[in-house]
Amino acid sequence: GKDYKGRIGDMVGLVTYARYADTQCPLVRGNTIITDFLKETQLVNQRSEDGTAIGDGITVAAARLKKAESQILADQAKMTSGEKKNDPEFTIKSKVIILLTDGLNNAGQYDPLQAAKLAAQWGIKIYTIGIGSEVQQRGFFSMMGQSLDERLLSRIAKETGGFYARADNAEQLRQIYKK
Repeated sequence: GKDYKGRIGDMVGLVTYARYADTQCPLVRGNTIITDFLKETQLVNQRSEDGTAIGDGITVAAARLKKAESQILADQAKMTSGEKKNDPEFTIKSKVIILLTDGLNNAGQYDPLQAAKLAAQWGIKIYTIGIGSEVQQRGFFSMMGQSLDERLLSRIAKETGGFYARADNAEQLRQIYKK
């Protein structure tokens, strides 16, 4: 909305994760479609799918960004020398993952710090946001009894040149996203 300024042409995607990570929405330009996908996202309702696979979430998101970058570079390389070379239709100015989590990694195939190192090698920054007390107990983030591994989230962010922030309520979460 009007409170969140950004670049209009940015590509945005949505990866969700519990025990398994999955691309809910591939990279698209604009953010209105992401909102629709987010509204359709449901919490896990089967015990066998419960968990928090932070490393898997990072890995899937980083792979999406890497593949998009590779495709854009390949498309630009296909231009023949006889064609007029204008500015490319789209360039990637920065690659960012915003990792929103309760921070308790307890599932998944990939170690979160190893996944962060891979993301850093690919030039991807990870901004980690830990959901704390008040936010956890309401609505979408009802994760009673979970703890927050702030040390892990800080290390992931530091490894990639991002930052870590904690949101204990909805207003703090809005302020972090504005930042």
